[in-house]
Amino acid sequence: MKRSGSLFGAALLLISVTACGQRQTGGSRSFMVTLGTAWQATHDSRWQDAVKAWEAVTAENPINGEFWRQLATCRYNAGDFLGAIEAHKKTMELGMIEYRSMIPYQIARCYGQLGDTRQAMMWFEKAMKLGYRHIDQARTDPALKALTGSRRFRELTAWVDPKKMSRNEGWRFDLHLLARELVRRRVDPFRSVSQEEFLRKVAQIDRDIPRLSDMQTIIEFSRLTSLMRDGHTCVYTSFTTWPQFDNNLPLQFDWFQEGMFITAADERFKDLLGAKVISFGSAPVDKVLAAIDPLCQHDNGNAVRAMGPIYMRNLPVLEGLGLVADPRRVALTIQDSNGVTQTVAVPADSKVSGRSLWDALPAGWSRLVDVLPGSLPLYLKDPHKDYWFEYLADSKTVYVQWNHVHNNPQDSITAFFDKVYRFVQDHDVDKLAIDMRWNNGGDTWLVPTVMDSLIKDAKINQPGKLFVITSSYRTYSAAQNAAALFERFTKATFVGDGTASSPNFIGEDAELDLPYSGLNASISDQEWKSSYPLDYRSWVPPTLYVPRRFSDYAAKRDACLEAVLGY
Repeated sequence: MKRSGSLFGAALLLISVTACGQRQTGGSRSFMVTLGTAWQATHDSRWQDAVKAWEAVTAENPINGEFWRQLATCRYNAGDFLGAIEAHKKTMELGMIEYRSMIPYQIARCYGQLGDTRQAMMWFEKAMKLGYRHIDQARTDPALKALTGSRRFRELTAWVDPKKMSRNEGWRFDLHLLARELVRRRVDPFRSVSQEEFLRKVAQIDRDIPRLSDMQTIIEFSRLTSLMRDGHTCVYTSFTTWPQFDNNLPLQFDWFQEGMFITAADERFKDLLGAKVISFGSAPVDKVLAAIDPLCQHDNGNAVRAMGPIYMRNLPVLEGLGLVADPRRVALTIQDSNGVTQTVAVPADSKVSGRSLWDALPAGWSRLVDVLPGSLPLYLKDPHKDYWFEYLADSKTVYVQWNHVHNNPQDSITAFFDKVYRFVQDHDVDKLAIDMRWNNGGDTWLVPTVMDSLIKDAKINQPGKLFVITSSYRTYSAAQNAAALFERFTKATFVGDGTASSPNFIGEDAELDLPYSGLNASISDQEWKSSYPLDYRSWVPPTLYVPRRFSDYAAKRDACLEAVLGY
């Protein structure tokens, strides 16, 4: 979940609104013109002009931290590093919407440009203590070049040549870097695990590295990050250079109330679509899920339902867990729709990662619902498109499917939800259903534009007219924030089986590259409280509970939308 949105654009909007106001005084009009000049000069990279304009802005309004930050940035780009330091310190004093570590880091850069290595190092260490994320960028930042000879700087930025390390040295270096960063960057790292237990786990992995295979070491790293118990702190096995993660089964598994089923497959295994999975080799599915659960990142108890089907596609992971003997193929025991049980040999020859199946159906693959007779229900019609809507004239319902919290370049999220709003106003509409079952997040900073469309819609923002459909399988991250805000600020009725996160949670993708292994990790460094501070629920619960049933899926029935229409 990343911050986005143009402050420049917001400023111009504010200026236009203010300029049109009939009650503005001459002073406020003059100030808004100066502010607009400052934003425009900054946008155009006219740094000297921007400095003058921001100096005028901060002289008239000295209590806005964002104005001081803009002055600092422009002074830096104009080559006035001492002036930038002064403005950055004022920003720190006033505060602003930004990671706390960023201002000390910028001050360190200013001192680096001035050649003052003592002050640069002091401020860089302050940034690190406040959780500065980007140690790889700091390592190569030209402004901090003067620090590269410092042993302390090289230690903090994990400056090593992994080619000079033995295998055990390399894995141990990555382990201790990961452990250090988990403690340094993660919000409240010992909330879910004691410091003693965490350190014992690190020491155990350190001892075991010589006898562990590479995959077993990666599994232990995943167990370590999973101790944090949040949905974003993890080792990303789908985004690494390890060739073993290309050894995936050419099948997609999905969890339903009745068990684990094959819902999509490479054309070679099209005849397995719809089969219930009984076991991988001699390991029953329940045992496989139980072994995978300690590797998953958790916001609540639903994590293994979403992540388990991803991990179980990768046979090297299952081999590392001791569940299968061969990382290249598996004897899969399945039960077809007639109740006939059989065992089939399936090779792990797919380079399609489990996580990428959330974003698109690969070429040469088929979904079960596409080969079954009958028309598709709306929720399965286009689950990979960012957002779209359809009018159901018979029930006077607008159905919106919102699958990603980000801007589509061809149709911004603001423009899209404005279209929905206008459609509701201009047509005979009784209900609006926002389906977020496939929405696994994106950029929370875009959610307010959606909230604005709903809150102002007096026609539809009423009990029994506005509905939000969620899933414990996928409604996660920025989508979870959206769900919590909908519950808090609208009159929506929730439908489904809950959400994949808790209403308040520790989240954020904050990457860490481990130099020896090439593994990519994420360490959550942001606490989101989109619900009330005293909200300790595990998820946003529905009013209308509709569990995820394979019988509904195979029958091409949308029980959630039926619940909305029958409310």
